[in-house]
Amino acid sequence: MVRFSLTFLLFFFILAANSSANLDINEVMYAPSTVLGSENEWIELYSSGNTSLNLSNCTLDGKAIPKTIIDGNSYLILANNLGLFNTSYHDIPAIKLSLNLNNDQDTILLKCQWNETFSEEKRFSYEQQQGAYRNNFTLERRSDNTWSESIEELGTPGRENSIFDFASNFRDLKISEILPDPFWEDDLLKPEGEWVELYNGGKKTMYLKGLILKDGSDDHELYVVESKIINSAGLFLQPKNYVTIYRDGDTDFALNNEGMETVRLFYGDELLDEVSYSGSTSGMSWSNIKETFYLTPPTPDRVNQISEGCDWLLLMNSSSSIFHSADFTFDVYVSRFIGLPRNVTVRGKIEDAFGETIKEYSPWTNVLIDDERGVSYSPNLAEGIYQITFWIDELGCNDTDEMDNSVSRIFSINSQYQVFQPSLAIQDLYLGSDESAAWGEQFLVKVNAYKGNSTKTSLELWAEQDGEIVSERSKVNLYDKFQNITLSLPLQLEARCNGDDDALDLIFSGLGLEVKEEFKVEGVEASLCDQEASSEPSSGSKTKEKQPAFQILDLPQITSVGAILPLKIQLKNNEKESLSYELWAYVYQGNKCYSCGNAATEREANKKIINLKNGETKQLTLYSKLDDTLKPGEYKIKVKMKREGQKTEKELTETIYLLEEQESSLGISSLAGGDEEFPSNSSEARRTSTSSVQETNTAGIVVYQSSSAKSLTVLPYIFIISLILIGIVLIIHR
Repeated sequence: MVRFSLTFLLFFFILAANSSANLDINEVMYAPSTVLGSENEWIELYSSGNTSLNLSNCTLDGKAIPKTIIDGNSYLILANNLGLFNTSYHDIPAIKLSLNLNNDQDTILLKCQWNETFSEEKRFSYEQQQGAYRNNFTLERRSDNTWSESIEELGTPGRENSIFDFASNFRDLKISEILPDPFWEDDLLKPEGEWVELYNGGKKTMYLKGLILKDGSDDHELYVVESKIINSAGLFLQPKNYVTIYRDGDTDFALNNEGMETVRLFYGDELLDEVSYSGSTSGMSWSNIKETFYLTPPTPDRVNQISEGCDWLLLMNSSSSIFHSADFTFDVYVSRFIGLPRNVTVRGKIEDAFGETIKEYSPWTNVLIDDERGVSYSPNLAEGIYQITFWIDELGCNDTDEMDNSVSRIFSINSQYQVFQPSLAIQDLYLGSDESAAWGEQFLVKVNAYKGNSTKTSLELWAEQDGEIVSERSKVNLYDKFQNITLSLPLQLEARCNGDDDALDLIFSGLGLEVKEEFKVEGVEASLCDQEASSEPSSGSKTKEKQPAFQILDLPQITSVGAILPLKIQLKNNEKESLSYELWAYVYQGNKCYSCGNAATEREANKKIINLKNGETKQLTLYSKLDDTLKPGEYKIKVKMKREGQKTEKELTETIYLLEEQESSLGISSLAGGDEEFPSNSSEARRTSTSSVQETNTAGIVVYQSSSAKSLTVLPYIFIISLILIGIVLIIHR
């Protein structure tokens, strides 16, 4: 009897040990994507017991698992192709086992003979409809032994399944709140527009992928995807929590504002929940409170609540707090935020600085207002300081926040008021009678700029074709606040001798603004392309084209009367020996020179001589002081160059433009060159018609100097001379 008892107990302990050492099929990659490789199939086993298991007597689909031991609460990966597996899953151990899993459907059989008397079988059957078919996901087992597609891409080999603790069905998921008629448009992007709220009444987290919302029509679908959700948890809905699915611009799903409407929730073809309602009120949602739906204030992602009160508010809009008497306008709005439509009475008044009522208003008297009403006023008031006040006089409900039932604003009427906002405008393009430009052509563009109170100074004009800049940039700087200026800027299009007819965009940008206007370009500037063609070597010529002996690199093509015009030139010696070159420049119109000191100096007054070795290139700047007698308009600047040993001179000619006097406070940058800007924060650094100082990048050269600035520079000399004279007088008297 004792021997029988011991044998029974030994068998019981062996049986208990094996039953506690449970081995399960836990995860399957049955149809890898082409990216992972079609042979990259694998199966994960999981030991949920506390003891180690020897798998020497285990088979998978009749194939012996290699001799291995799996620890308790551990994972074992059986991979069909170890090379592919290790490439896709770094540092995750696996053992080789030949697998051949069908992609449409299959059953996996795991058999283990733990000892002579105890064996165990586990089966897992799957179908392609369950997911994980060639999409880089796997099939995973949940804690309740149900299966579904993994949440994480590539699955979770060697660790807990991504869906292990998730609910296996949606029976505890309910439609909890519906907003069919928001204050604004129904199809606005989140968080505006229509929405439907869901509630997880269960005990486990739900993963909402695959859910679909439908209205009363079966083909009006709103898919529950992460892009339709604002909540940071996304598609993961925790127990006793809410998630709001926004329409977010969806074009077919739409909720009726009048009459009957039904909202339904599906998973595939399975209907999970549906809610019907009749009619709606703007800004109010239908909320599930103790299994009954009520019209309540919207509470997306929060607990639904019934509000017995209401909340109305007044708003006042105006463009500023300072106005001209002619442009004073303001708007008043009354809005329902919470509650049902009501009859509303609103009153208002304007008081002067002494508290005297100047005007009274009654925009609404016992008027039924659904969601919002607005009215505009433009009173004609004398200069002075005023206060506007509007208030809700009667409201047939208990307002929960009376602080917003009135609105008040102080403003002033001042005829000297200046508009703070800057503005830009393209006024005209001087394109000729055909209203089109040609590639390589230069023309003028009339623009207007108002600086307002902007701290930015730069203005630029250019042309674009499909976002690509196809012209030089004309650039000016506007320094004085509240300055309104109209000027004509040159625009030089690229030279495209094979350019097609097209429409270009003219861009005028600056002061934080940008305006655009389209214009046509037709054909090519003939003279430009004729010159280009004549300069090309013949097909039989093998001579390498030389770089131009001299060329203009940078020239401010917009300047002002009396300014000094810097002209940057590059010169190269293409000859075999060292040579000297003479260069000079002058501004002219017709036969008259306008940079010759009112005819007091020669045209070669700014001549420079430069010596160059064979192949050497140098750059230099010539300065031309413009005469004070010039009038605004178009002028030419000519650059001449004479080489040592030659009698003939070579020359280059460019066009420059002089601005009106009222425009002379603009800092001008070169049309062709660079990103340099003139100083913008010092009044002494601005170029003006009466008093300004402008320095170039060349040390010690003052471009223009006012009489006040000049007086400052000679003060030391006057002081020294005065001391000398006083000394002489003292000596004489002594």
